[in-house]
Amino acid sequence: MTLVVVDEAHLISSAGRGPTLEVLIARLKEELPNAQLLLLSATIKNVGDVAAFAEAEPVVSTWRPVPLREAVLQHDRDTLYFADGSEERVPRLSGDPVGSMVLNTVAAGGQVMVFAGSRRQAETAAQTLSNLLKPVPKDFEALKRLSEEIFDGSDFSQRLSSCVRRGVAFHHAGLSYAQRRAVESAFREGLIKTIVATPTLAAGVNIPARTVVIPDVKRGGEDMTVMEYKQLCGRAGRPGYDREGLAVIVAKNSRQRSLYMGRYVLGELEPVTSMLQDQSSLRFHMLGLVSSGYGDENAIKSLLSKTLAMRHEGPALLEKARSALLYLEAAKFVVRKEGSYAPIKLGKRVAQLYIDPLTARIILARLDNVEQAGPQAEDQALLTISSTPDVEDLPNL
Repeated sequence: MTLVVVDEAHLISSAGRGPTLEVLIARLKEELPNAQLLLLSATIKNVGDVAAFAEAEPVVSTWRPVPLREAVLQHDRDTLYFADGSEERVPRLSGDPVGSMVLNTVAAGGQVMVFAGSRRQAETAAQTLSNLLKPVPKDFEALKRLSEEIFDGSDFSQRLSSCVRRGVAFHHAGLSYAQRRAVESAFREGLIKTIVATPTLAAGVNIPARTVVIPDVKRGGEDMTVMEYKQLCGRAGRPGYDREGLAVIVAKNSRQRSLYMGRYVLGELEPVTSMLQDQSSLRFHMLGLVSSGYGDENAIKSLLSKTLAMRHEGPALLEKARSALLYLEAAKFVVRKEGSYAPIKLGKRVAQLYIDPLTARIILARLDNVEQAGPQAEDQALLTISSTPDVEDLPNL
């Protein structure tokens, strides 16, 4: 292997996937020292820092195939406010600001991507928009065939199928592979005019639209980051179809408009930082490394020295990794002998299951309670699983 391409490299900052990506890059550097490493991203602020971690030369470009304009839509004035101080009125074609943006864009021959904070919100918004849009007669039969292709007899597919008949679709992780492919293909072909999607669509799925609408900055009860916002904006502008893309964030009033303009449209990206130094990440990845043959302490140190976390944490990272290994040893997932670690059978299975070792310990410690619960055994098992770190807490909505 002579070239390794890592797309969406900013995901190193992701609490979920970031440490895995970082360790993977470190292993590639360790095991393929002569391979060329190419990291790609549209949203990295500290380019030099990330390039140094990758032992690469930074290459920065502001070129974009379709120019992008970012704006805040102030709903109570039906006006788009742009970063350069210019303004543009938006005809009120609907009492809902999202509906107005969609109707105005579609009427001008464009397509729209609306981002929702959850699956339920995506479906609800798509159903609302489907009641506003009227597909052109020439698309009736094609949309009817597509809706029948998507329908599989379930209530879920019935909702999607009903939206598709009007040229609207929702897109989230609940769709089957075939449904996702059908929706994405129909959007690329211009048959579907509007997609309401969760932010996962912004990561790695190349289906741009003329206009991107962000109705709410909340994600799981928390405000989105500037990086997340810029990633969503990046879907605006279809190469070969649009002269420019438009990304719109919706504000209720002038106070909210000023806030969003300063924080998001004019805001600076957050630096890419490592999430590997967290103890939950370290115990997970230390067990994975030991189970895959990185048992020697010197080999572990050599690998960790090639991480972004080492650049940020220095020797403190090695102490944290040692603490994680001691935890795994005490939990009887690994054994240590003469400066090297080896997984026991249980530890290897936990690594194969891709779960936090703490999750495994909690489940193992409560198995007796589950077995003794009698008729309530299933409830006790669910309670045990839901108390583990691998089950996320519900957001504070």
